[in-house]
Amino acid sequence: MSGIKTAMDIEVEIYDLDENLIARYNATCERKLHVAFYHGYNKDDARRKSNLDAFKCAMNDIKNQILQDVHAIKKKLGE
Repeated sequence: MSGIKTAMDIEVEIYDLDENLIARYNATCERKLHVAFYHGYNKDDARRKSNLDAFKCAMNDIKNQILQDVHAIKKKLGE
């Protein structure tokens, strides 16, 4: 059995209508998927799944960061 390891760093920036940077968020996630015939994945499928899992993990982290700052973001955007 072998494994596919993916590390992904995602950055999201929020700008106002005048293109001023309001906030920047960054998250890094690492995922490892074991590949075996009985799991039903070949290496290409495992790589795609590992990438997708790492992306989802990082985006969920960024979503939580944004939710913590939602009031400050709204204030900066004038809402």
